[in-house]
Amino acid sequence: MAGGQAIATFEDCLAADAADPLAACRDRFVLPEGVIYLDGNSLGPLPRSAIETFDATIRHEWGDDLITSWNKAGWFDLPVTLGDRVGALFGAGPDQTAVCDSTSVNLYKAVRAAMGLKPDRPVIR
Repeated sequence: MAGGQAIATFEDCLAADAADPLAACRDRFVLPEGVIYLDGNSLGPLPRSAIETFDATIRHEWGDDLITSWNKAGWFDLPVTLGDRVGALFGAGPDQTAVCDSTSVNLYKAVRAAMGLKPDRPVIR
């Protein structure tokens, strides 16, 4: 296998897998035995660390703290918190990017909220 030659045998493949420095990364995900998952347009395999995070969020933040988690757990600030992380990927400064619904959905929400202030007025002018 030296000199850029193609892997020719099953044994060569096993040796390459054993020498792969990223091979241990597979254990960080929940995957059925024998499955090689290469689908790039889905959520991907479940990270094991996500199970603990989701469990804590569901049991403690939602289950115990209920509505107070909007402030205690920082749910209210998540669009900007996540926006800062995403924005940093393409050079945006702090508070310049938000992760939220589309512009159309946000406009609908704003108009719908405004209409709720005057329920007797069924028409927008």
